[in-house]
Amino acid sequence: FQNHHYFMGFLVSLILGLSILLIGLTPRVPGALRALVGAGVGAGNGMLLGAGDVQGRWGWGGAYFCELHVLVAAVAGILAICFLGNLLIAHLHFLLRNETTIESYTNWAERRNSPYDKGSPLANVTEVFGPLPAWMPKASLNACLRVLDWMLDEEAT
Repeated sequence: FQNHHYFMGFLVSLILGLSILLIGLTPRVPGALRALVGAGVGAGNGMLLGAGDVQGRWGWGGAYFCELHVLVAAVAGILAICFLGNLLIAHLHFLLRNETTIESYTNWAERRNSPYDKGSPLANVTEVFGPLPAWMPKASLNACLRVLDWMLDEEAT
């Protein structure tokens, strides 16, 4: 558990960083899509882009590859956020149960609860992240964590 809070911070940082990059890339995506689809018009071979059309219209290493790069980067960023978000949700579930990945599998296979579970999501979170600051409302945070635990619990659905 010593590194769990660092890993959670790493996941949140990755998702926020990718989100900022995708927000910056978003205005370019429609234009890139229009440019690439428009380049295929009149190619004559039924494909999106014909090799002659790319070489004649865009030139090798020209704007075509820049627009293609924008679309590939956007799709790769969206997929990465989806995968990282799924990983973050799984680790939030582990955090609220106060267990590691291996303990989670063992507890699931043996159909038992975690021996390290403190009984409350707030107690489990403070076990990993340390005591709460004095200014933080404990009752509100506990209620939010209980709702989050309920939403992530596969047995509740």
